[in-house]
Amino acid sequence: METLTQEFIGTVSNGVIVLPSGRHLPEGSLVRVMELVQPETRQSAQPVIRKPRRPGSAKGKLVIHADDEEHLRDFEEYMP
Repeated sequence: METLTQEFIGTVSNGVIVLPSGRHLPEGSLVRVMELVQPETRQSAQPVIRKPRRPGSAKGKLVIHADDEEHLRDFEEYMP
């Protein structure tokens, strides 16, 4: 059985696939239906509203350990 691939854009109306004018498929044809999803544009998307940042709001979330020069030894040949 020979496989023939054709690509065209049709529409769906009341659960029926409407093919472009002049296109038809023989009865019993195998059809793959793919949905074309258009991404929303920035203008139509709802803007994200965030609370204003407050100084010190990240206090305690970042831990800085004492300076550790030992890990830099691996990169000595690359450093001037």
